[in-house]
Amino acid sequence: MCIDTIWTLKMSKFTFLKEYRYNIVFLSLITLSLFINFYYFYYQLEESLIFSSTVMLCTFVNCLFFLLPYFIFRKPFFPYFILYLILIDILLIANVTYFKFYKNIIPLSSYSQIGNLSGLLGSLLSYLKLNDFFYVLNTILLIITYRVIFRKKLVPISGRKRTIGFILLLFFSILLYSGLFRIKEMKGEDVLKKFRVHSNPVHLVSNYGIIATWIYQITSYIADSKPLTDEEKKQIATFFKHQEKLSFVSGEEQKNLIVILVESLSTWVTRSGNGQATPFLNTLSQSDHCIFIPNVLPQTNYGRSSDGQLLINTGLTPVFNRTVVYAYPNQYYPSLAEALLTKNYYSLTIVGDRASIWNQQVMNITYHFDELISRNDLETDETIGLGISDQSVFRQSIPIFKRLSGQPFYTQIITLSSHDGIDFADRKSNVEFPSHYPEIMKNYIKSIEYVDMAIEYFFDELKKNDLLDNSIIVITGDHEGYEAKNVKKYAPELVSPLEDEKNTFIPLYIINSGRHYEQKELEVMGQVDIYPSLCDLMGTDKYFWQGVGKSIFSAHPPRFAVDKFLHVIGDTTAYKAEEIEYTIDAWNISDLLIRKKYIQHIKDNK
Repeated sequence: MCIDTIWTLKMSKFTFLKEYRYNIVFLSLITLSLFINFYYFYYQLEESLIFSSTVMLCTFVNCLFFLLPYFIFRKPFFPYFILYLILIDILLIANVTYFKFYKNIIPLSSYSQIGNLSGLLGSLLSYLKLNDFFYVLNTILLIITYRVIFRKKLVPISGRKRTIGFILLLFFSILLYSGLFRIKEMKGEDVLKKFRVHSNPVHLVSNYGIIATWIYQITSYIADSKPLTDEEKKQIATFFKHQEKLSFVSGEEQKNLIVILVESLSTWVTRSGNGQATPFLNTLSQSDHCIFIPNVLPQTNYGRSSDGQLLINTGLTPVFNRTVVYAYPNQYYPSLAEALLTKNYYSLTIVGDRASIWNQQVMNITYHFDELISRNDLETDETIGLGISDQSVFRQSIPIFKRLSGQPFYTQIITLSSHDGIDFADRKSNVEFPSHYPEIMKNYIKSIEYVDMAIEYFFDELKKNDLLDNSIIVITGDHEGYEAKNVKKYAPELVSPLEDEKNTFIPLYIINSGRHYEQKELEVMGQVDIYPSLCDLMGTDKYFWQGVGKSIFSAHPPRFAVDKFLHVIGDTTAYKAEEIEYTIDAWNISDLLIRKKYIQHIKDNK
């Protein structure tokens, strides 16, 4: 009886394999197609082939997770499963395009904010190349294989068997993933720490798969709801206990503060053509009433432009794994506008795009600005790039300033025209471009050349309307533009020796401050240091918050900065190890303060 049972089981398995042999072969082909697509996706992100066993295994497991919907359909693949595979292709193409544009993958939370990309659609599509459609070609080959060979040979599968297959595949995938991470932990690798901060998110995706990255993001979202531990509270208290206090030396008169946040402004472009691209900014940088700092390290993360506003307005670095303006908008933040309110300043933001872009309308209130002037409040007489042209926005700002005469004001002007240069392809330039420069680099330089002319026009208008001498003007980039690693291929002389494939500096100009600061060649300040520098400059000594950075006007100004991967950039020769660790820890402290909504607690206890 026992032998008969075993024989029956063996024969039933053989019968199953024989009956569903075409289904099994075709499922294997789908797995192979997904594997090739994901591996090519990682190749596009890393710009090189990765042959490690970890990558291969994680890619395979990644494919198994994406195969789970196969078991939903009784006779799979056509038409619903094919639509599902095309959606995966679109997902990969979208992430590759996003990567080319933002040097990152799309955060899971940002898929719900897809409407904000409407103004960027033309720019994003310009980054699409023919090889980006390899994914679709691969899927088309799979469709042809199905129709020629498998269409009439696939056997419908019962609901019970599909359910068993789904459960077994899910269990096997989880087992492989957890086993892989357990092996790494046994070897001394802290995989969770890598996911949290210590590696490039793109590198994490290409090494562990997009599914693992999504799972981590989901679990981190859940963890945000948990209160701070006693250890985390102690860490925060220790950080601020050792924070150097600002001197708050300021003049007697209350000057207006005008911050021009230039879209995608890199320092290297100011050297292009021996200064031909930015003649006004270069003249400005050499004048006696201007502090010019070429080596400012961008510290934006997933939020890019919105992170630039976060850094300058709050003195906080962005969180590691989410976009602050979407994930954490409705909570208390300290800000430059609130600090200046203690000195009776009126504050406003002027932007030539929709109020909804990057959640501007909500964050303007969150940052304690009194007013937001956006596209609906301005005349749309000229459009370049993402919105109303910079020169038009500057022109329309003057009457707004005159309306505020009699009260000191702080205004943040967000420019848009230089986002990627695509609108300047046919524009003439005063720069003599070497023939080997690629078009994308030329267009970017021409866009900054336009911004330079627009800023010169703005300064002339300020002077004509008696607003220049009574205003401190700050000009800086919200983040870098065309990256230093690309510039090195065509014009290495334009790039600082401190810039590499991960870091491209932005400049900082401070005009009419009455203060002095000079940055040495190998010194670097961070974007997060701009906020305390402005607080110091404006004399906001009654305000409780000075940010997590350091003022350039302090007794010990910053000489190095820390990027989002916690890499130290700049001159650290005069610093002790604990001082360097303190600056690195600012990122962790800021991450905790934002995610755990703890800044209100600090304010209440001051």
